Amino acid sequence: MGGSRLPATLTGLGLIDEWHIVVHPVVLGGGKPLFRSPQERIGMELVESRAFDGGSVLLRYRRRPA
Repeated sequence: MGGSRLPATLTGLGLIDEWHIVVHPVVLGGGKPLFRSPQERIGMELVESRAFDGGSVLLRYRRRPA
């Protein structure tokens, strides 16, 4: 919710501890970036992946401790 700017801002402020990203197997040829040029590298670890009928995949990442 809120477009791509809200999560980018919250991530930059260190306010997001976990990301749930759903990848849909569709080629559109463009779109908005998920993370807009972060100021610093974000350490993330994959904690879950789940495939659904139709090819979509849920990727759940958690912020890696500093």
